[in-house]
Amino acid sequence: MTKILFATDLHAGPDMPPRNKSDVMLFGSQASVLLTRLLTYAKETDVTSVVLGGDESFYDPNPHTHHARATGIFDIVRTCPVTIHRAIGNHDPIPALMDLGFRPKSYAAEFNEKSGALTRLVILQPDIGQDNGKAIYAYDADVAMNLIWGSSRADNTIVVSHWAFDRQTRGYPPIYQQSTGYVYRDTLFSHMNDLPPRTVVLSGHEHRANFKKSNACDPSENTRHIVIPAMTQKSRARLTCPVGLFAELETRPDNSPLRISFKHIYHAKGARYEIYPLPAGSVGQYSRPFIP
Repeated sequence: MTKILFATDLHAGPDMPPRNKSDVMLFGSQASVLLTRLLTYAKETDVTSVVLGGDESFYDPNPHTHHARATGIFDIVRTCPVTIHRAIGNHDPIPALMDLGFRPKSYAAEFNEKSGALTRLVILQPDIGQDNGKAIYAYDADVAMNLIWGSSRADNTIVVSHWAFDRQTRGYPPIYQQSTGYVYRDTLFSHMNDLPPRTVVLSGHEHRANFKKSNACDPSENTRHIVIPAMTQKSRARLTCPVGLFAELETRPDNSPLRISFKHIYHAKGARYEIYPLPAGSVGQYSRPFIP
């Protein structure tokens, strides 16, 4: 059985209160302990791979401070015996990506079952350029689709990109990103209908989920695109704690579509961090439509 965990947007650094009414509180100070608990869970449950969706550290204009935050996460990542795949986000330090263990180019990995079933994992990395002092992020659509389809037809395909393919339909107008220190150029939206059957796309960045129905996470359709809230995002159940949310994807013995479930890391008494299931319908409580 292949089991993959996905978490995103750790934003390690100081706790960040919402800067505007469309934002959410981020508990960056707890990023390291949440990641450590996730990786411990991965070791204890024979997870095949852990995937991080980008924005591992919170940006700081002082490059030394930013690098130190990112290094703290990388130190945890490189000591983990479980294989970890990492997508690049807009908060990850551009000059030091390779020093911090990121693979700068998009790539694919495959996991074979004893039954002969094949799961293909595709990590999409953006091409990064500069324009008037702003970083420009754009995925190469041709590279992405070649990797997603691959030389073999996988039974299940998992695609990870920091930005969602269908970001345009999630209420994020271009004017919002114009006020930030980067520009994201969408090149993947037109390919939404070109994905193979039984493809799951996992993304972060939005610090929110977009589930409108209680069964929205039930993988009953051929293609699904899920935006996962930030792991350090404020929990609506416990307003002084991060949600600690991550997704768990498992293959099934009968080779039916991937089983997708959600769990959250709960800060119990003392220094204990326990992991509990989170019903798929409950993930929708973290949805925040764009508020201009």
